[in-house]
Amino acid sequence: MPSHVTAAALLDLPLWGVDLSMVHVTRADLHASRVEAGVVHHAAGLNDDELCDVDGVTVTGPERTAVDVARHVPFEAAVVVADGALRRTGNDRERLLAVMDRMRTWQGARAAGRVVAFADGGSESVGESRARVQFERIGLPTPRLQAEILGADGELYRADFLFEEENTLGEFDGRAKYQRYLEPDEEPADVVWREKRREDALRGMGYGVVRLTWADLRRDAIVRERFMAAFGRGEAGRRRAATRPEG
Repeated sequence: MPSHVTAAALLDLPLWGVDLSMVHVTRADLHASRVEAGVVHHAAGLNDDELCDVDGVTVTGPERTAVDVARHVPFEAAVVVADGALRRTGNDRERLLAVMDRMRTWQGARAAGRVVAFADGGSESVGESRARVQFERIGLPTPRLQAEILGADGELYRADFLFEEENTLGEFDGRAKYQRYLEPDEEPADVVWREKRREDALRGMGYGVVRLTWADLRRDAIVRERFMAAFGRGEAGRRRAATRPEG
């Protein structure tokens, strides 16, 4: 009896905004769904290729788990899981779409289809997934994820979000990100200083830059205003670069 929320946890998929007060399981041996003793039993078909084993426990695989969750939770929470599922499977969209196609007439399939179409394994954290949903919600263009930018000094810079037409970069700042970038014998302050130098270099190349924190994910109007201002700076920076004499 694979549980899609339990499966997400066992598969180490990210969870945010999901109600964990009830256990959800999927059963192919039921004619109708029911709730018993705090467990929601979903009657649904299960293909062998949609299951996997985690430490001796049979659970739905990443793609089936992502679609099942997306049929039952709000869009933003579902995108976090779906992005994580794609990240785990090497951004294999074809397999995710195949699972979605088998479930296209099921309850909640329309909502799940929207999530699947939006999901992108290029999001590397819950914060980045939620930021992408925010960009969609406030009407920003769709950015390219984990873009690599070659600096004039030959150094390669990587940005969480690149709005190419607007010549603007978006960065999500989370504590886990700084921990991930720590080098041996470094302190978090060293990473902050390195990030500042990196941002200064990108601004010097003419890019507009906006940094987001967890609190910003609840400030739609402020975030939109900041990006609109950055788009103007980025476009101006592009014009300056185009008119700069060579050499």
